[in-house]
Amino acid sequence: MNIIAEFGVNWKTVDQADFMMGQAMNLRIKHIKFQLWKPEQVPEEVRTMHITKSIAKHFVELGKYYGQEVFFTCYYPEAIEICKNLDVNFYKVRYNDRRNLSLLTPLIDMKKKIFVSCFDPRDTIYHLHAQTEDIVFLRCDPHYPSKSIIPYIKEWAHHGKGIKGFSDHTTDLKLYKSALESGMEWFEVHVCLDKETAYEGKWSKTFEELKEVLK
Repeated sequence: MNIIAEFGVNWKTVDQADFMMGQAMNLRIKHIKFQLWKPEQVPEEVRTMHITKSIAKHFVELGKYYGQEVFFTCYYPEAIEICKNLDVNFYKVRYNDRRNLSLLTPLIDMKKKIFVSCFDPRDTIYHLHAQTEDIVFLRCDPHYPSKSIIPYIKEWAHHGKGIKGFSDHTTDLKLYKSALESGMEWFEVHVCLDKETAYEGKWSKTFEELKEVLK
């Protein structure tokens, strides 16, 4: 099963994000995700983590050095162009944009792998899946933090075409093992250095926790 380390807004500086990528490399995590948004789209307290074109390029190039696929959640159509110019291979569509055709249509036309967070694919752009095999639905509970979904994993793992992974918003360290046993291909987890200072610390895992889980 492939792990997607979602760094989101859990980093304070570019140097800290670079360090986190190195920590992920040490755990053999090869998929790193950041977020591309406009400052007005997010709370004021995280706007210092705005990723410009040059910062995005830096992360992608560092990822290549580490042997990692770096990609982004695109909050606005122009973000797709930034990723396209950087030759990014994967794209993420957040839960709130699961029906946003202004984002989904150009992504489908690009023939790249698209991860879409959803609770139920029938509540999203599920009908578009027939047009491409590149859409991968990630099951998630859109609450932050969410309750454990372990009781539902086996049911979800076999429900509907295109569901191949989970996006973890829980505090449950046992979820990875259950997802692995269910046959899922992808597992997205929010990662931080320190739960106390990270903006999304309540539903994120530290590298120390991931190290124990991955054993």
